[in-house]
Amino acid sequence: MKPYPGQKKDFIYRLVAPLRANDLRKSHTASFRQPAAEFWDTFQNHLKNPAFSRQLLDATIPSDLAKEKDRHPSLHLTKVLIPDSDSYRVGPHTDLPSRVFTILPYLPERQRLNECGTRLYVPKNPQGQDRFLKNGQPQSWANFFEVEAIDFISNRAFILPRTAEAWHGVSPVKDSQSQRQLIIIRCQDKNLMYENQQS
Repeated sequence: MKPYPGQKKDFIYRLVAPLRANDLRKSHTASFRQPAAEFWDTFQNHLKNPAFSRQLLDATIPSDLAKEKDRHPSLHLTKVLIPDSDSYRVGPHTDLPSRVFTILPYLPERQRLNECGTRLYVPKNPQGQDRFLKNGQPQSWANFFEVEAIDFISNRAFILPRTAEAWHGVSPVKDSQSQRQLIIIRCQDKNLMYENQQS
């Protein structure tokens, strides 16, 4: 595992192992021992199947969009293994405009980590939410109500479409013994991703 790139203060508690070459640095699968290397290579090859992306797009993008190209943009999938240690946190934020959806498969090695999951938020003043940055930058918890907590349990995969109202975050992780382990699968629109490299 390598430190998460960038200087965001709360990301010192996050490590990453990319599953393919991407902007987070080169893939680490070549250094994995067998059978792990074979498993992760097979896993990411399945994700690269165009039928998989189309199925997710059909499920996350409204069917009443007029143009087919808007429903099926050219996609780029980034897959990263992550363990977060205690004190990791990220305030309410929406993803970058280049993001189409995110999949978060949870991989805890022990039970009783329910509280480590993703939280969903709504602004306390919906009429004033346009003043909040909607470019991946975390906002203050004081300006939001928590409306849902996705329990961090084994074999759960949380799919989050990117919208201007999809506020989400992670409250401070504690008592996890570095077992907040997950995969982040980011699906980005290739036509927009180079405008926004950091999420």
